[in-house]
Amino acid sequence: MSSTNFKLVFRVDFFHSYYQDDHFRGLNFKASGGTNQLMSRYNFKIIVTATGFDFYANTQQSLKDFLNYINQATEVDHFHFTVTTIDTVFYSFTDLPIDWNGQIQYESNSIMNDNELKGTMGDDVTTEGFASLKIYFDDIVAATGENNIGPKYKVVFNARKTQWRYYVINRSNINLENVKVVDQNSEIKFEAIGESTIPNGEKALMFSSGNTFLPLSEVSKYKFDLVLPKGDRILSKQIIFSGLPSPNASNLMVDKVNNENIVISPMYVYA
Repeated sequence: MSSTNFKLVFRVDFFHSYYQDDHFRGLNFKASGGTNQLMSRYNFKIIVTATGFDFYANTQQSLKDFLNYINQATEVDHFHFTVTTIDTVFYSFTDLPIDWNGQIQYESNSIMNDNELKGTMGDDVTTEGFASLKIYFDDIVAATGENNIGPKYKVVFNARKTQWRYYVINRSNINLENVKVVDQNSEIKFEAIGESTIPNGEKALMFSSGNTFLPLSEVSKYKFDLVLPKGDRILSKQIIFSGLPSPNASNLMVDKVNNENIVISPMYVYA
């Protein structure tokens, strides 16, 4: 900024483990009516960054004196924003209750380690954004150092973990008896469940990651192959399909296993 009077009131960075670099991209931030009035009246500026946004004040006063003055003049004690995302499957790939599409509420008076804001899940379905953010004047003042720079907060989301299921459809009439789904690093084991019927009515061999739930990700972190072992040695094998597909976050199913609903990532392989 060109003016030396601008001071950082606070910063909020957003992170999500679904994305390759952990940076939650494609976010939009909208000031509430009251906060928008404060921005116009007292010349606050919001600057969107690669990881969130910075909020600046144009004042020669200290942040403490400036915010106290605004509070006395308006009786407003916080800034309020809603957060939206251009990613339409946010609720699918995020570690949230399945079929829940409410709003997560974050407030600066509820923080965890490393200035991470603690989210509270609202009960009501909303079209006003997946998150609500309130930053209180008192919290800004308490966290502002001698350099008169406001606090830096962060919001962290985790990717949803699902049970991966591969459905192998044999359209080439090749011998698929004893085939296996294997991890090239031999760390993750898939169970051969047997024959299953997929939604279009075709028969398929189903393989499941079982009790191992794997995170959804923008770029796959795993590489599985469909192989036919030669004899009893998995290291000696014929590769039927190299590089099996990765889950699509927009294609999830819910299945009941042992009286518990679990989230499934179905993938279809035509051999």
